[in-house]
Amino acid sequence: MGIYAIMGSFPSKDPVRPTAVGANSIILTNNSLAKGLQRRFPQVFSPDLGHYNLAKASLQLNAGAKPIFYSKRPAQYVALAAVDKELDRLETDSLLSPTVRHEPVKNTRLERQFNRQCGARNQTVKLGDPVLVRTYQGEELTGQKGKC
Repeated sequence: MGIYAIMGSFPSKDPVRPTAVGANSIILTNNSLAKGLQRRFPQVFSPDLGHYNLAKASLQLNAGAKPIFYSKRPAQYVALAAVDKELDRLETDSLLSPTVRHEPVKNTRLERQFNRQCGARNQTVKLGDPVLVRTYQGEELTGQKGKC
């Protein structure tokens, strides 16, 4: 079963480049159903149609904001070829660029030993133990010693 396009372009996931559906490819087909639709509705298949403009989009950026780069999401094995092809297309259209990490992502080793009291249990992290350091970007927690 074929897919029949009615307009010249439709909205897509790519905001810069709409999905182009050429009416010429429908006109050149030998399918009798497509030819019947073209004869019944010639105004729909005219090359003078514009682009889809019913939806409006706005983009608001904070001043001085730094971009956050994430690795691509894992895709199903069946869809890997299509996903890689689309990523390559976006890269050739200069919409995406590869990220080069100057430092490898690794565990951080502690410089000194410290204790953390929480409830009735002391948790000790010794020198050289790999730990995952998480940063808290909220209010200052310096005056909260001994409290959890």
